Amino acid sequence: STATTTNKKAKNKATMEEQREWQNKLEQAGINPRHLDGKEEIDEACELLSIEGLGPKTRFRAFVKRLGDLCFNVTAEIEDARLSKGVRAAVYMKADDNSALFIPDKKPIYYGEGDDINKLFVSLYFQTFETATAFSRVLRKWSFDHPNSNVQPKVSPPVGCVRPVDLQLVFFDQYDPEEAEDSPCTSFADFKGFSLVLETEPAELDSPLKTHQAIESAAWMASVGAYKLHLKDKALPQFKSLRHDDNNMLAASWTF
Repeated sequence: STATTTNKKAKNKATMEEQREWQNKLEQAGINPRHLDGKEEIDEACELLSIEGLGPKTRFRAFVKRLGDLCFNVTAEIEDARLSKGVRAAVYMKADDNSALFIPDKKPIYYGEGDDINKLFVSLYFQTFETATAFSRVLRKWSFDHPNSNVQPKVSPPVGCVRPVDLQLVFFDQYDPEEAEDSPCTSFADFKGFSLVLETEPAELDSPLKTHQAIESAAWMASVGAYKLHLKDKALPQFKSLRHDDNNMLAASWTF
């Protein structure tokens, strides 16, 4: 029922607030929850943090057991990202691909303010060191994977930390193009400034694509070469099935 759902949401919210308060107190007191591995240590922590009563102490023990698990945080800064369309969208996609996690009330991928208004900041969590390293490596290889991009992320190595209590997965559909004036590539001119993902492929000289779907003269493309232009973005998961479909392509020179 509606009342049951409302009560459940209120209870979950209260639990999160209680756990955040405990986590803040632990950090302020300089207590590492991984060292609270016995009843005596937990009881001492309860006394130090003024946690009283059977119910709160039981919840605190369960909370400490969960909080004792490590996760890994990767942070990055991308100068002038706002000036190249598609950067923020690509970071969301790479975060999704690597099972990144974030704290719901904190933006994981966001632009700065003032002098940093064009700088993109990234702060994401990962369940394992392997996925954190994979994401970090993807960002470090940015200029190799995106040869037309003018930006290069500065990436920190993965740092082990106490797992925040309410982490959630990052999904690409959480990316909101209206959130900032940096919408994804929408034209070939945008694409020349930033290649979102996947390599641009040449069109074969004698292919039907070049013969019947070219938007420049055959003589011109014979001298400079022709490339496949996808009408629906081949980098986006929803158009994966169209990546090799000639009906989704035109042919044109690179300088077009």
